[in-house]
Amino acid sequence: CCITGEQPAPCCGCDCGPCVPDVPFDEDKGGLMQPFIKKYMAPAVLSKPGKAVILIACAVFLAFGIWGTVELQQDFSSRWFVSDDSFLQDVYQIQDQYFDGGAPYASCYTKTADYSTSTVQADMWGIGNALRNTQYAQSDTVTSWHDCFVAWAICNKGVSGTCPTTGSC
Repeated sequence: CCITGEQPAPCCGCDCGPCVPDVPFDEDKGGLMQPFIKKYMAPAVLSKPGKAVILIACAVFLAFGIWGTVELQQDFSSRWFVSDDSFLQDVYQIQDQYFDGGAPYASCYTKTADYSTSTVQADMWGIGNALRNTQYAQSDTVTSWHDCFVAWAICNKGVSGTCPTTGSC
């Protein structure tokens, strides 16, 4: 219609001009809720008690939101989305069988030192004790080559001392 020069009918669907409705919009007609909102809801919300109720409700929702955020625990596993007959289930089974050790493995290294001196040996014992007593490691999982060597020397080679009861070799 726009190309041929004809005058388009109102809301004809072409992009040649604004669509003008046949009947102008009457703001006063509204729907079923408009009289209720004008008479009751707007005055109640805009009054001082209404504003107080809305503020209290918002504060309660905010408090519950903060509490929920603090109590949120992340519990997610990609295994939930893998079907039971998938080859990944076999991989997960092998992973659980051979690598289900809980916490990751960690190592502690020392610089080169003369391990025959008593001060270095005391420091080495101190490292082992510090690792066994830290909250970040399970004491029964800490192993030390130095602790094992000294225990072996005391128990088997007649070195003076008592066989240690802590640590694992």
